[in-house]
Amino acid sequence: MSTWSHSRALARIEIRELHRHPARSLLVLSLIAIPVAALVGGSTLARITRPTLKEQRTETFGRATLRIEDPRRLEAIAVLELLPPELLTEPVFLSSTHVHVPGRRLAAQHIGLDLKGLAEGILVLQEGRPPVKPRELAISPNLMQSLHLQIGGTVHLGDPNALHTVVGTVADPEALDRPLVLAAPEHFPDSHPAYLLAETSERRVSRAIEGVSENGFLVTARHQMEDTRGFEDAALFVLAGFGFVEAALVISAAFAVSLRRRQREIGLLGSAGASPRGITASLLASAVILATLGAFLGITVGLGVAALLHPHLDQWNGRLNGPFETSPIHVAGACALGLAASIAAATIPARGATRLPIRIALSGRRPPVRGSGKWVLVGTLLVALALALMVAAIRARGLTATLSILAAAVCGVLGFGALSPWLLEQLARFAAPLPLSWRLAVRDAGRFRSRNGPVVTAVLAGMAISVTIAVMLTSLEPLLAGRAPSLRDDQILLTGPAAEECARELARELPVTARAPLSAVYSDGQIVSAALGDRSGFLVVGDASLLRALGYDSGEQALSEGRIVSAGKQLELRIGDRTLETSLQLAPLVPDQPTSGPIAVIGRERLASQGWAPGPPPRQELTPWLLRLRRPVTEEDVDLASVVAARSVSTTVDAAVLHASPRLGMFRIALLLSMTTGLIIIFVATALTSMESAADAAVLHAVGAAPALLRRHTAARAGYLAFLGCVLSIPAGLIPAAGLLPQANVNLAFSLPWPEIAATLIGLPLVAYASTWLVAALRRPRHPRWQPAR
Repeated sequence: MSTWSHSRALARIEIRELHRHPARSLLVLSLIAIPVAALVGGSTLARITRPTLKEQRTETFGRATLRIEDPRRLEAIAVLELLPPELLTEPVFLSSTHVHVPGRRLAAQHIGLDLKGLAEGILVLQEGRPPVKPRELAISPNLMQSLHLQIGGTVHLGDPNALHTVVGTVADPEALDRPLVLAAPEHFPDSHPAYLLAETSERRVSRAIEGVSENGFLVTARHQMEDTRGFEDAALFVLAGFGFVEAALVISAAFAVSLRRRQREIGLLGSAGASPRGITASLLASAVILATLGAFLGITVGLGVAALLHPHLDQWNGRLNGPFETSPIHVAGACALGLAASIAAATIPARGATRLPIRIALSGRRPPVRGSGKWVLVGTLLVALALALMVAAIRARGLTATLSILAAAVCGVLGFGALSPWLLEQLARFAAPLPLSWRLAVRDAGRFRSRNGPVVTAVLAGMAISVTIAVMLTSLEPLLAGRAPSLRDDQILLTGPAAEECARELARELPVTARAPLSAVYSDGQIVSAALGDRSGFLVVGDASLLRALGYDSGEQALSEGRIVSAGKQLELRIGDRTLETSLQLAPLVPDQPTSGPIAVIGRERLASQGWAPGPPPRQELTPWLLRLRRPVTEEDVDLASVVAARSVSTTVDAAVLHASPRLGMFRIALLLSMTTGLIIIFVATALTSMESAADAAVLHAVGAAPALLRRHTAARAGYLAFLGCVLSIPAGLIPAAGLLPQANVNLAFSLPWPEIAATLIGLPLVAYASTWLVAALRRPRHPRWQPAR
């Protein structure tokens, strides 16, 4: 019998199997399509959302050549005397301000620049027109929405008596959540520009830089600005490479489980004279066809999902991302690497299936399973290698670090995956105390570990990326959020002459747990500031009500004893540039929600003994009142508070909900998509192994097992395999995350994402159990016409 005849025979068997078990073939096809779809969709979204070098330069320079700053904040106009006379310059003004409307008061960045001058592109006019007159402003859309403004409306800026007209909306294209107020530069109230933009030819840049920098000014040239996305590039490269390893492992699991059911057919071909090499080639050809269909399906789904998400990217990512675009190189690369991963993944199970003795293959019995000791050795060595590579990556930089992180991620997944057969075997020995359905599931998983090990590895690989992204998100969250919020999510701040009266009225309308005035501390007319390390704030005076309002619920006893309740142990009090030497004892308490507001509280009795006096907080003329609710503040609460405050002149409301930033939305969407992909892999992989275990269910049904027991057994097997894979995914995902974070150009603390870890360890296995139980309840077990003997 020729190889061509063998291939035709195997092709006929494959076509018949497809007709007999279409669901099984579709599951295998899905396991190939899912990771390809994730990679294609992810690379497309990354291409759309990541700022290019040109966009980064426009954000900093507009269309200018030079940016000149004065670190001393002196009259920056003096720099003009040092520049060549032919140089075209424009000032850009920056300051902080507050925008007032009846009942509301919000902080914003006040900026003065010419939208059509050298600063063109730094800000984008979205509606209306740019301000040109002294009392005209353009405001960012988030401020317009929070203040319930429209073009043509009026606001108070800074001084409550200064009324301005809103003539347009303006936004930072790279930070849509940035609260902005734009004024014409010639009418900006501050005469000290933040920096100057200058336009000159490339051959004159060096001479201009030398003349200015020698006099203490900071000068940056447009061509000197390099791409700052090195950390992002490294992260994307590692995650993409990690994804292809995941695809290979998932596909390997699919083919390993699928080839088990074709053991008898392969034995028949061998008995007819086919060589193992010829059968392996035929099996690989079948795998390539299936992988090709899966790759094209994955590309279609990935691009389709990216197109559906594209209209929402600006809101989620907090920037103007531009039109939908994809990289043909990325798509072709995903398809090619997906096919390569499929071939590589199918080779090992195909060779294993063809190396079985013909007598054992024809019998349909599973070959004797040898001990899993060698897998323990292989897995331990790979995990040790992953840890060593991770340590090496932390000390390295650039391409070397990136490749080391990728290698560590791959070795980690392979290492923990290699340990899964041994874990299945060992855990099966402790199944006796479990309920019957779980005892059968755990013991079957240990007995057929060569079938279930790849499924555990597929789940491990699918969820490890989610763990890596979750760690990066948790560690990046403080940086991406900019700084700690000024208020807790359950606080409302009332400012103005009627703040106390409004606070008293709101306490009757809302579930308020505490209300108190927010008075700062003054010594000889100067405010007493406070510092904790690199965090600065101010010292406030109050009683137990203020402690509860600030979130220091357990500090009442310490305050009554005369101690200062602070957010840390190393508190430093200052008056101007002078550090105060005080004998006051501290009572450090860590709040559950850190803010950038007051960081220390002193009692009124102790205040008088120090000769200090209360007063309004910095940059405020009146003492505000702080309310803390029993739950997070909602928009409805703010609306009610605004109505109450608007009854009094110049009384306003502020709350954290008015400053919500969408910038983290894109990162959370990436995590959600990653976890969804992992969950789908769990469903498909456990469904595939359930179909391959149909003979076991038939035997239990034949000996009189109740349908409820069969359902619980099927669901327990899915939940058990999903749980073990999720447990192993935690350390496998932490390894690349630990290597990636030190590559950032800022200090990022390694933070464990406890909610995501809990969802991975508990939520996903429960979902797998419940969904499998539901599917099993919808179908009745039936005796198969033929099942291979055990």
